[in-house]
Amino acid sequence: MSDVEDNNDGLHEDESDGEGNEDEEDTRTQEEREEDEDNEEIEEYITAQPSVKVGGKTYDRRTVTEIEVKGGVTEIENHIFDSCKELSSIKLPSTLLSIGQLSFYRCKSLRSIKLPASLTNISGGAFCRSSLRSIVIPNSVTTLGNQVFVFCKFLTSVTLPNSISSIKDCTFFDCLSLESIVLPASIASIGSLAFYNCSALRSVIIPISTTVDATAFNRCTKLEAKSSSYNMTIVEYFRDYYHERVKLRVSALNCLKSINEARIRRGEEEVKRMKLSSSSSNSNVVAIGGESSSSIDGSNDMVLEGIVPSILAIINKKDNEIEVLKREKEEAKREILALRNNNENSAARNNLYLDGVLAESMITAEELWREILKFL
Repeated sequence: MSDVEDNNDGLHEDESDGEGNEDEEDTRTQEEREEDEDNEEIEEYITAQPSVKVGGKTYDRRTVTEIEVKGGVTEIENHIFDSCKELSSIKLPSTLLSIGQLSFYRCKSLRSIKLPASLTNISGGAFCRSSLRSIVIPNSVTTLGNQVFVFCKFLTSVTLPNSISSIKDCTFFDCLSLESIVLPASIASIGSLAFYNCSALRSVIIPISTTVDATAFNRCTKLEAKSSSYNMTIVEYFRDYYHERVKLRVSALNCLKSINEARIRRGEEEVKRMKLSSSSSNSNVVAIGGESSSSIDGSNDMVLEGIVPSILAIINKKDNEIEVLKREKEEAKREILALRNNNENSAARNNLYLDGVLAESMITAEELWREILKFL
């Protein structure tokens, strides 16, 4: 009887402890809670799938740290290394063509990987939640799936090839450490939420012709500090480039203007002197030094022969400069208008912003023309 009572007392104590735990406040941070949930999911997956079979070999999913995939393998299957949380090194064969969906999902010790030059396809979520720090995608890759690097919070460096045509939805979603990226000229579009919450992202270089989804850079706070438009990565890059080109051109023209003005002043003085000399010659006045009118005329001819080609050269050079500027102005207008047309489906604020850039660029062009007119 006493044993039963003791057991009941124990049950009561357990129950009260349980109630106390339920009432206890969870002091974990959001990140800690997510990490704990992730680890629980990993344990469940390892329990269900304890072994990894690839290239004719079998590995323990829980403890494997290194894997070499033998030659002849052309595809890394979906989920094949899922939850290999101790995997830190993998060697892929030169025969590999495709990496499947979520292949390296939750490989929390995988900091780097060398992709073979034979690879053509990287499927969605391939490196999701891995610990990659950097990656170089070879030029052989033509397809980069969506969500490939989602939640890669340690990823700082990505080299993209000229062989891919788009950055798909959520590709770099929540890559918290990514600070900069250069997109190759082959990129035609950037999908929705492609760089969502890349809170460290400061610099993005995007081809002018690329179409960017209005949500592509949501919560990229370092970028948003520069502009309220999520399309600013295209517009800012183009505007900075255009303004810098205009600024350098104005600077160069101002230098040329100063040189020309000095030359023109000297030319005007020379012409005045020649006019005086010519009028003196016509009046049969002997020039200073006792020279005859014929010698003065000959001297004037020599001076004119020297000045006229110089003035003509200056004018030709100036005309060439103006023609170049005209072409650049027209090219800039076409580029801005093409950019606006490529973003017709963007949010209204983006179109308004592009209109502002167009107006600002045209004002800058008008200012430049006023500078040019000072030459004439």
